[in-house]
Amino acid sequence: AVERVRAARAAAEGAGIDFVLNARTDTYLSASHVLDDPFGETLRRLQAYQGAGARCLYVPALNDEAGIGRLSKELRAPLNILGGPGVPPVPRLKELGVARMSTGSGLARAAYGELRRALAELQGTGTYAYARGAVSFGEMDRLLARA
Repeated sequence: AVERVRAARAAAEGAGIDFVLNARTDTYLSASHVLDDPFGETLRRLQAYQGAGARCLYVPALNDEAGIGRLSKELRAPLNILGGPGVPPVPRLKELGVARMSTGSGLARAAYGELRRALAELQGTGTYAYARGAVSFGEMDRLLARA
């Protein structure tokens, strides 16, 4: 992965393109249960990515304040955290030194949860209470116009 980051940075610089390369390690997402020192391994990987040219460092599933704050201080680089249940709120993440919060699939899964509740209502009572508070067409047009 380090070589891919290095190659991407070199290609961008060779083309005169300035961009933020966000390098990710899944040490807390998938491997923390098998690592003796998930924090140390995360730090090692992210420092290697940083040395290869990554300008933002992404650690999904790291959710404890102490770990986030410590990682931010150790890296001294923009840190990206995956937001969601159990993760400190955005203002606290900022205080801890987080530069970017990603939602991943969280927003889509929240929307699917609402869809599931609406379908259960339609299949159950056959009523339409799910539509209360729905976004109007006008509001949707305004929201999309900002995109």
